[in-house]
Amino acid sequence: REDPDGQDDDTETYVYDGGGQRVRKVRRAKTRGGEHISEVRYLPGLEIRSRTSGEQLHVVLAQAGRNTVRLLNRENGQHQHRYSVNDHLGSSTLELDQNGELLSQESYYPYGGTAWWAAKNALEARYKVIRYSGKERDATGLYYYGFRYYAPWLQRWINPDPAGDVDGLNHYRFVANSPIRLTDNDGRNFEDAIVKTPYRRAVAGAECNTVIELKLEHHAA
Repeated sequence: REDPDGQDDDTETYVYDGGGQRVRKVRRAKTRGGEHISEVRYLPGLEIRSRTSGEQLHVVLAQAGRNTVRLLNRENGQHQHRYSVNDHLGSSTLELDQNGELLSQESYYPYGGTAWWAAKNALEARYKVIRYSGKERDATGLYYYGFRYYAPWLQRWINPDPAGDVDGLNHYRFVANSPIRLTDNDGRNFEDAIVKTPYRRAVAGAECNTVIELKLEHHAA
């Protein structure tokens, strides 16, 4: 894009594979000292993030139940574990490091807007990538779901339903207008996420454990 004064504006460019899935993101930001470029390459279970400052970060992704773990491997050897504590929709509400120290905390409005957000410092805030519904939010403010983009301030998709009329005539409606109960993994099908917390009673000196069960019921997109 171009500004009216003729100066280049900040840009973010996306590259997709033949199946329509994102494989690369490049952000160019203008600064007084020139241009700052950051790039992300998406691989199965791995993200390679680099900046013009020379920083290169290999992010290994893993699941721990319904929560996520991101292992940040830096070339200087200063590695970090970021444990994301997610709610029943998969939204990242807390991030903890390998010592259990709080890195960031975020609360969301029903349709995914940020109600409030706090972080240990600006650097830790920059490394938080996974947010509402377990998705990455771009500089545009849009959430990338794989097959569609979601605009939380509009409370709707910006792309039509790839399945057509199976969910009604409104091809842009987000999770049947039930964002507290329903979630969508990739923009094609929503699921009913109901959390139950049965308790296993202690017997004969055994420890009492809390069991979290996530019940998923599939619906048409």
